[in-house]
Amino acid sequence: QTIQIPSIKDNTTGITDMVKGQLDWSGIGWSPDSDSVFSAKDSQHNHTWFAASNTVMLYLNLRKAPFNNLLVRRAISAAIDRSQLPQGVAQYAAVANPTGVIIPNFNSWIASQYQTMSFENGQSKVDSYLTQAGFKKGSDGFYHDASGKILSMSIDVVSGWNDWDQDVQFIVNDLNKAGIKASMNSESGYTPYYTAISTGTYDAAISWTNSGPSPYYAYLALLLSANATPQVAVGTNFERWDATSSNGYAAKTDQLLAQYQTTTDPTAQMQAIQGIEDIMVSQLPVIPLTVNVYWDEYTTTHFAGWPSAANPYDSGAPYTFPDEENVILHLTPA
Repeated sequence: QTIQIPSIKDNTTGITDMVKGQLDWSGIGWSPDSDSVFSAKDSQHNHTWFAASNTVMLYLNLRKAPFNNLLVRRAISAAIDRSQLPQGVAQYAAVANPTGVIIPNFNSWIASQYQTMSFENGQSKVDSYLTQAGFKKGSDGFYHDASGKILSMSIDVVSGWNDWDQDVQFIVNDLNKAGIKASMNSESGYTPYYTAISTGTYDAAISWTNSGPSPYYAYLALLLSANATPQVAVGTNFERWDATSSNGYAAKTDQLLAQYQTTTDPTAQMQAIQGIEDIMVSQLPVIPLTVNVYWDEYTTTHFAGWPSAANPYDSGAPYTFPDEENVILHLTPA
């Protein structure tokens, strides 16, 4: 037996191939329209399962001014109408929690004051924060700093990642309307995109966070200051949250991460996570957007044993390691 893994140029092509029955399993950014066509083609065998996987963030390069200014980060966050963003991810994703904790998976970890918290939003908030930061709106409708330089940013995303492409376009439109000049930088592929965010040669980017059995694992990858060495590919602290960019809060973040890691006491671990939640909400090292899902489309025409909501032994996404191997080992001929 062999496993064939074709190279597919974009989501649209992958969806078409899946609907045509040319693929048994895919992890493609899906849409309700695609789902209805896929199911209608063969409702007995064609299925999807999209479990929550991680929190999608807007990363700002904190080594670049003015993104190292908390007031500017708050203004950018307040300009984004997150209620529009699930349209970009096919309405399968909810708006994120301000703590960045994956919901609903880890609701029990979220401190009571953040359980039902919503994001600040609106032009009045944007105006207030940018005015406090020393920016003034010009006759062109955009904010300028004291030297007259326009407040601008480019947001990196991979061309062909249709769901995030659409999300970034929503964000760009919101920022421009709010007086922050924004544009979308469509990278030609994953390699130049990842190179930019991992080496810190970008303004802003939309990207994922890590998963794991508790919020600790996402926070560790996201915030550990040791992973923020400039111009080096060092993991997933893409925003460069460290002593030079955090007004001293990175040291506290590191302390809380160490507290979680060095104890087996559930109370102490909960206190550590909720301490990091406080920093996420008050300091915005990154800007939470939506809850990402594991994209999992499959057909039982040739194989049985796929994970599902009724049998959630694994995530089901073919792009996660070592999960894809585990799924394949569970499959049997139909």
